[in-house]
Amino acid sequence: MRVTAPVQNVLEGLFVQQRNSLLAGITEEIDFDGGWKPESNEILKVPATGEVSAIYNTAIGDPLALNEIPPHNFESHPIKAIGVVAPLNGTQQFLLQNFDSRQVLSRHFSLISDGNTFNQLSEPGFSLANSITAIVTSDSVKFRSFSNVRKIFNIKHLYIEATDAQIDDFCSHDSIHAGIDQIKGIADQQIRKLIHAISHRGTLNQFSTQQICQAADNEGLTVTIHNSKIVLPSEKGDLKKVLAFLDDGYFRAALTGVKYITNSKRVAPM
Repeated sequence: MRVTAPVQNVLEGLFVQQRNSLLAGITEEIDFDGGWKPESNEILKVPATGEVSAIYNTAIGDPLALNEIPPHNFESHPIKAIGVVAPLNGTQQFLLQNFDSRQVLSRHFSLISDGNTFNQLSEPGFSLANSITAIVTSDSVKFRSFSNVRKIFNIKHLYIEATDAQIDDFCSHDSIHAGIDQIKGIADQQIRKLIHAISHRGTLNQFSTQQICQAADNEGLTVTIHNSKIVLPSEKGDLKKVLAFLDDGYFRAALTGVKYITNSKRVAPM
C-alpha cells in the first residue's frame, strides 16, 4: 500500500513508539508453551515459520515485490495486518498491527474535519490500532497475545505442538489415569487451555486424589477413580467438566443448585 513520504515517516515513528510501549518493563523472553497470558514482565516468542520468514525477507529486502493494494477498493481485500520496518540495535524488525473491517472508515456516512467544519468522507480510509501485535525478526515472532498474533499468521501447529507436550506430562501424572493419544484426539483449544492452566497452577501437586474427589462430590460432580487415580473421561463434554473443576471453574449455585462452568478467576470481595 503506497503512502506519501511524510506519512511514511509518521507511521514509522508511531510504530516505533508502540514497540517501545510493548517492550516497556519486559525483562524476559519466554518460549511459547501454550499459555495465552504471559506475566507483565514477559514477552512470548515462537520460531519463524517458512511463511513468516518469506514475509519478513520480502518486507526487509524487496517490499515493492509485494502485491500492491489499490487505494480505491482496499476494503475488499482480506487485509490481516499493517506493518512497518524499523531497526533496533542494528537488527531490522517488522512491526505488525492487527487489522480488521472495524478499522475501515465507511464512505456511506463518515465525517472528517476541514478547517472549522466537517465534510463527508468521499474517499476510502482506515484507522490504525493503538498498539502493535507482533515484532518479527529473521528467526522469531515476539508477542504478548497469542489470540491476536494467530489472526495474522498460521501458527496453530505451534500451539498444538507446545500443548501436546503438556498433555503428555499431565496424563502421566501420578494422580491421573488417561489414554494420552485418546485425550490428544479430542483436545480442542478449550481443553488445551485448561490443561495448561491446571499444570501451571500445580493443582495435582497441591491436593490428594481423595481431597479432589471429595470436593468434586460436594459440587455434585462425579469423578471416577481407578487404582487411586482420577480417570479422565473419554467423552469431550465430561472431560471439560472435570478439567474445569480442577481449574476452579466448576461450581454449583448454593440457592438453585444449578451447575456452572466459568472462566472468571476474580476473587469475590469479603
